[in-house]
Amino acid sequence: FITKAATMQVSSIVKTYLLEKLQQYVPYFIQVIINRCDMNLQRAQRTMLTKEDVEQAWDYTSKQNAALESWEERLEKYFNKDAAYLKKVLTICANEGSIAFTKILDLAQTPEYAIQDKWKLMIDHILVNDGYLREEHHRYTFISPLLQAWWKHKFPILHP
Repeated sequence: FITKAATMQVSSIVKTYLLEKLQQYVPYFIQVIINRCDMNLQRAQRTMLTKEDVEQAWDYTSKQNAALESWEERLEKYFNKDAAYLKKVLTICANEGSIAFTKILDLAQTPEYAIQDKWKLMIDHILVNDGYLREEHHRYTFISPLLQAWWKHKFPILHP
């Protein structure tokens, strides 16, 4: 739908490839990737999108995209001191691929965060309801692999 009236041409193979990369068909993330693909095609003066174009757009977007910055800024703006806890949960999840319910609870109990009574509400009402994470079988994963890749790039966990 998004490319229907555009000059960009997308074969069914490339469309399937793009959707498989996105995993979840969240319009926001589809739009972010399509916009970057369109910019790249315009620079190259081409109209046919390739898998390589998708990879290039994905790589660029997951490392330096202002549209994804707002996901972090929202936490800082609306959740002040609790933002550090939420960002830590997201950082662990991004770097490890998922985060267990028990690890989120343990983190909430540490003196650094001390969010003993409201941590579950914060996870459910902020990170899940706002579209950062989803929960399945007591494990949380990012809804969007693109947002996960961006978060992992911005907040890597460096091991000694």
